[in-house]
Amino acid sequence: MAHTTSLRTEIAKSLIASPGRPVPQAGPLQLPQTPGFSTPEFSFGWVTTGGAIVIQSTKYAVVVLQEPTLDQGKVKWSCVVHPVEAKPNLCGSDYQNELLQNKQSALKKFQALDLNRSSSG
Repeated sequence: MAHTTSLRTEIAKSLIASPGRPVPQAGPLQLPQTPGFSTPEFSFGWVTTGGAIVIQSTKYAVVVLQEPTLDQGKVKWSCVVHPVEAKPNLCGSDYQNELLQNKQSALKKFQALDLNRSSSG
């Protein structure tokens, strides 16, 4: 998702500056060169008037949707990928991030219990 970072920044600025108005980036997707990355191949790319970024790759049979939400002057991005197994780590949602944090918290608690058992035995 590094390839869309600068575009998402520009879209976010547009949404904050003119809430409820179409973003000027709307139309065929044009990804800028990202230093250190090769330009990704995609079959179809589009930016909606609301700022959502749609990318389809027939080569990899994947569709990616990155969608902005403006809330109290801040833009949050959600990401949907089909098939879900193709979802990159950087393309998380708040819900998925919360699940990951809960999993990590549970793992730490388990490790602490395991250490307590080892030291008491």
